[in-house]
Amino acid sequence: MGKRIMKSTIASICVWMIVLAGYPFDFRYAFNYPFMVPIMVGLTILLLMMSTKKLHTFATFNVMYAILAFFWMMQMIFRVDIGYLSNIFQTLCVAIIYLSIVNLIGTENMSRQFVYFMVVNCIGGTIITFVLLFYNISPGFQFEQHDGRTGYFYYLTFTNTAFITDNFTTIRYSGMFDEPGNVSYGCMFALILNRLLLKNRKAELLLLILPMFTFSLAHFITSILYIVFFYWRKTKLMFGGMILLLGLYVLLNSTKGTEYNRIYDLTLARLELNDDGELAGNNRADDSEICWNYFKESPLTGWGKTYFAEGNGGNNSVNGTNIFYNGALYGIFGFIFPYIFIHYMILSLMLKHKMKSEVSDGIKCCLLIIVNLFQRSYVTSIFPLFALSIIALCIHKISKKEINTIKQTCNLLEKRNVQYLQS
Repeated sequence: MGKRIMKSTIASICVWMIVLAGYPFDFRYAFNYPFMVPIMVGLTILLLMMSTKKLHTFATFNVMYAILAFFWMMQMIFRVDIGYLSNIFQTLCVAIIYLSIVNLIGTENMSRQFVYFMVVNCIGGTIITFVLLFYNISPGFQFEQHDGRTGYFYYLTFTNTAFITDNFTTIRYSGMFDEPGNVSYGCMFALILNRLLLKNRKAELLLLILPMFTFSLAHFITSILYIVFFYWRKTKLMFGGMILLLGLYVLLNSTKGTEYNRIYDLTLARLELNDDGELAGNNRADDSEICWNYFKESPLTGWGKTYFAEGNGGNNSVNGTNIFYNGALYGIFGFIFPYIFIHYMILSLMLKHKMKSEVSDGIKCCLLIIVNLFQRSYVTSIFPLFALSIIALCIHKISKKEINTIKQTCNLLEKRNVQYLQS
């Protein structure tokens, strides 16, 4: 037992070394280290640990990773662009992580680590957010992020949004991530994992409330949908949630026109309508329209990521902040292959006919993922593909549980038939 725990612990450390080394985390830019070193070290140790045992795996997952890697390989050949080797490498990294989860760590253990990881991000960020409102401490250091923006390290959190005055500082915390929106993105995955497998109410509450202090509009939408999906029949909880939101509204509204007006600007002001009749905080509409137009111009093959990376899009370039992003890059195939794990989850759940509550929860969780694609559509880098893989394993677990339940029922009926015939 002790040896197995040690292997699981070492494997978990290696997995997080790989995941945290790349995008969307700020470590590589804040501390300026060669990010491939921890990735290669982590992969090497995982492969060595798995080389000594017979691997257990699931054929469907093997096929999905192979299809995704093949898609990137075809993109590389078709576009004559060696840059897609990065996509292939990241897919292989997550495939190795998946094998280590199945054979060394365990789905439930990895899910728990992911949930706690996001809770720690939120606790640290929330503490610093409130400390800075009363004590104007200086950041540990500043650095340049990957997109050229200034990042700040405030001991328990990173941030790229800091409004510094003589008396206090207002930030949108981003935890270990590069920006606040990615905290919201990670918390959505954590909420889903917790709902599907762990059922930890304290973690759920923290993941709903604390990310609100990132002032991410996407998290407010996710939270409202989550509460409606899973608690609309529980009157007391719905009433308590409404009271909490009302109290939060009154508190935030009271900052308008005061020295804390920056808080109002980051929150309620983003829900106001601008001159065009749109939400002031909706910074996705223009990106969506641009990506949609590019998709319509080349709906079959798209334009490829290098086309925009080289500046050919001019002022109408694209980024991964809307659901049409992959369509602009890869045409109709961009809505199929990059989202292969999401398609698998939905199809797998729709084919189930037992265990209605688990399947219902799974469908609602998939809807939450799809809604969040409107603000974070990139799903092919290590972190989101890692998260989707764990969720897919949870849904596979639901499927396996159903099969076992059916087998148990059949065995029970068979025994009863034998007993009846013997009598």
